[in-house]
Amino acid sequence: MSQATTVQELRRIADSLERLKGHSVQDVVVRADRKQLKIALDGGETLLVSMVNEGDGTPKLDVDVFRSETVDLTQLEVRFEGTP
Repeated sequence: MSQATTVQELRRIADSLERLKGHSVQDVVVRADRKQLKIALDGGETLLVSMVNEGDGTPKLDVDVFRSETVDLTQLEVRFEGTP
């Protein structure tokens, strides 16, 4: 990843976070594996911060802001305890 790409990603994240000024936090949920943080705000927006792996295995911070009514974040988590 080049430095220009890193700066571009940081600018995108900063622009997303700027939309949240003046809002209060209503709820915070951390996924069990600690790779995702979901913050619900009073204006109906949701901030989703995730750590994702690129194709080559390098970690990448992903930040999204969206209206809560447009996306359903309900997840089904299934754990396998080994082979039968």
